[in-house]
Amino acid sequence: MKRITQQDLQGLYGPAPEKFENRMRVFLSGLPEKEEKKNMKKKASLAFVMAVVLVLAMAATAAAGLIDWNAVVGLYGRDKPEMDELMADVQKSAQAEGIKWHVASVLTDGKALVFDWTLETNEESLPLFVATEELLINGEECHAGWGDGLYQLWLQPGETLRQSAEVIEMNKKLQPGEEIHVEWTVKVSYPKENVTFLAPYTDKETISKLRADGKWAAAPLGEAIAYRFDEINQREFRVPLWRHYRQDGFADEDFEHEQMQVVFDVTVPETEKMAVYPTSEQLEMRGCTAYLREAYRTKLGIYTKVELVFDDSEKVQEYEVQLHLNHRGDSLQANRIAPIQKNVWIGEDRKVHQLIEANMIGYQNSLLDEGSRMTVSLKRLVEYPWDTYGQDKYHYVADGRFLVYFDQTEQ
Repeated sequence: MKRITQQDLQGLYGPAPEKFENRMRVFLSGLPEKEEKKNMKKKASLAFVMAVVLVLAMAATAAAGLIDWNAVVGLYGRDKPEMDELMADVQKSAQAEGIKWHVASVLTDGKALVFDWTLETNEESLPLFVATEELLINGEECHAGWGDGLYQLWLQPGETLRQSAEVIEMNKKLQPGEEIHVEWTVKVSYPKENVTFLAPYTDKETISKLRADGKWAAAPLGEAIAYRFDEINQREFRVPLWRHYRQDGFADEDFEHEQMQVVFDVTVPETEKMAVYPTSEQLEMRGCTAYLREAYRTKLGIYTKVELVFDDSEKVQEYEVQLHLNHRGDSLQANRIAPIQKNVWIGEDRKVHQLIEANMIGYQNSLLDEGSRMTVSLKRLVEYPWDTYGQDKYHYVADGRFLVYFDQTEQ
């Protein structure tokens, strides 16, 4: 039998992260340094074996975490075996000079699409500007997420970016067995000079002055809060909101441009459409009546549809729907709400009808705990004429709300 050496073991896994090594030093330092002589060798050997097993197990876990980036991990920050039935393996890659792009998997329930992505640049490249040029889902144009999506990004040399998972609500809802065809085109722009990155919220005047002095500089417009869910609640992290390079004073001629594209097909899996339980389905509001036409959930998302019927077509208000979760008395703002879709028409009753959809893609398991509920709020934007800071003030006012429980016994 071939003897396994330390080098053989090290070759099975990549280098462990620095945090992991530090944790192992702390763990090993807690092992007993000496015991009675007659037991020392045996106990030390056992401790050594246990330490090796722990090292290998944690190293394997760390390696898997680095390699197995998928749509579930991108959305929730961890594996969720119960979501596997909604996930399809894609493994599509594209590359351009100095950059690689990979999509490993897709998560879908036929109403929404979530797909992971990874961008990796080499050490020799200058900073790169990457932007989604076109995203087609079954021939219809969709938009990449602004903030934690692959909308527009600057990448440093040697950077690997797995910022989050792309979350797309499809315009047309599909049934199990139907096909989803995705064509995703990304443009890579290579600056002809090195670019210095400034802190978020740096004013344009500072950037323009640097450019006037011959230095190329760019800064995020600001920062956005992105979310991932865990078992109990939602965790937030900040991501830069990059301007398009033209807004930093660059011109298209300052760059060389190249395209990357991934194309793949996914079959909608069988998935259960689960009921929720509103306390009412009709609300009388200011000048209109609201009807909760649809509210249900799948393992991936919560989907709502509200119809407004206005009494006077001359006084139609612009409403938006917002979803809030109430878990054990704590109010949680809904995360990953898809862009609100609105349709307006004149009904046979000669009244103005407006249909509004608001959907939440991804939610924590604790949402289903006893006492948890969702609030479907109908809000309109009100402008106040006064403001102490010299700007107009706008504020959302809720004119009505539906309470929705996830357990029928809680109504």
